[in-house]
This record gives sequence, C-alpha cells and structure tokens, in this order.
Amino acid sequence: MRKKAGLIIKILFFCGLFLISGTIAYFFRIYKNIVVTSPGTKQTTPAPTPTPDPLRIRNILLLGYAGGDHDGAALTDTIILARIYPKDKKIVLLSIPRDIWVPVPISKESTQHFKINHAFA
Repeated sequence: MRKKAGLIIKILFFCGLFLISGTIAYFFRIYKNIVVTSPGTKQTTPAPTPTPDPLRIRNILLLGYAGGDHDGAALTDTIILARIYPKDKKIVLLSIPRDIWVPVPISKESTQHFKINHAFA
C-alpha cells in the first residue's frame, strides 16, 4: 500500500511540475512577443516637406464682406479670383459679379439656386 501511495505522489509531483513548466513556457512566449516602448524613447525622423515650385501658377480666391447691421451683413460683397504667373511676373484678376445665380448644394440629394454671394455666407 505504501508503494502505491509513493507512486501516486510521484505521478502527482511530475504532473504538477509539467503543468507549472507549461504555464511558464506559455507566459514567456506571450511576453517575448510584446514590444515594450516608452513614449519618449523612439526617435522618428519626420518626412521632409517637399519644396513647392516657386514658378508654379497659383490661384487665390479673394472674398470680402462689409458686415454691419443690415439684412445682408454676412453675405459676400466682393468675389475676385486672382491668378498669379510668377514666371511672367503677372497677376490676372477676375471679378465675379455677386448677383450671379448658382446652384448651392443643400444636402447630398438636393440643390437650390441662390445668388453666388449667398453661397459663401
């Protein structure tokens, strides 16, 4: 009987040892795959901003409004498209009349017609 008890204890000991070893190996494998970095340790070099071509033609939309206490205070009073030609050292201005009627999108499905100065209000 004593031999049986000793055999059972040995079997339980080796099963426990196997279980503990397997658990340690499992957690070690998980821990090995975890990358630990603190926020201040990684030095990254930002990508350089490309230098724009100084001779490229540029378009600038100039919008102006007078403001005030009247009904159309928030409407655009002046709409000018400026096209700059750096190579020729020339600027062309196109004044857009503020009373031109244009379609203005109200939602994805619908548009309404308003004066262009209302479109930028």
